[in-house]
Amino acid sequence: MKLRLLLLPLLLLLAILAALLIQAVSLPGMTELGRHREDLVQMYREHPLLVTLAFFLLQVLISALSLPGSAVLLLAAGAGWGVAGGTLLCLSGCTLGATLAMLCSRYVLRQRIQRRFGARLAV
Repeated sequence: MKLRLLLLPLLLLLAILAALLIQAVSLPGMTELGRHREDLVQMYREHPLLVTLAFFLLQVLISALSLPGSAVLLLAAGAGWGVAGGTLLCLSGCTLGATLAMLCSRYVLRQRIQRRFGARLAV
């Protein structure tokens, strides 16, 4: 019980920080990605594992917090890693993000959701 009470403010703080970070950085659109294509390709050539991991974690974060920008990431993954690699990368990131969101709502936010929507959740 105490663990849930500690996790809720932590998750809320992480969500706020992620939203502020994304707002500050402002996820690039396809035009911005096109302008910086050479820089991104060079970064990928120098650090392929790090770039792939960062992209994957960004996809997980956007999916877990249900933030906009997933479509741009899907297109960028296809352009950067090819159809098969981009699909695998995005599908894995989206699945893990959705799983984290479900686990958060099921275990961390369970009592709050039941208090607020209890009558509508009855089967």
